[in-house]
Amino acid sequence: MSAEIAENKTKEAVPVQPKRRIVMAVFVIAAVVVLLLGTGIGVVWSYQKVYQNKIYPGIYLGTYHLGGLSGEEAKKFIDGLNNRLDEEGVNYVFSKDGAEQKIKIDTVMLESESAIELVSFDAEKFVNDALQIGRSSNWFLNYILPWRYRWFPEKVTLSVKIDS
Repeated sequence: MSAEIAENKTKEAVPVQPKRRIVMAVFVIAAVVVLLLGTGIGVVWSYQKVYQNKIYPGIYLGTYHLGGLSGEEAKKFIDGLNNRLDEEGVNYVFSKDGAEQKIKIDTVMLESESAIELVSFDAEKFVNDALQIGRSSNWFLNYILPWRYRWFPEKVTLSVKIDS
């Protein structure tokens, strides 16, 4: 038995053949690429699931950040702006002949027992448009755009309805 141990100690390690090293390196690189690709797809998929039926982060209406709001929450936000518009009206301030001029336009017309909104924000259209930002029929853009908005915010506009 001691002869076998001594014989094993005297044997030197056999170097790995160059072909085998190349195959092993290609296998390791392929495994790393597959792992990174799988992780990336998993992160994007979970991000889309978290913001399903919500506005993606990085979407702004003026200075208001709408990211993370559901359609119902965004509609309530716009309805709040409509209420404010009804209460305060539209105020124009301009300069004429060096003097500041102010004009206030009421956006609600009162008739006998009812009120008619003359000017209002189109909440339904806005919510539909805001929820579609970052979502298209192109699957590749669906992966890229939501992340783009995180670093390069998107400003959206609000449609105005005028009733005559």
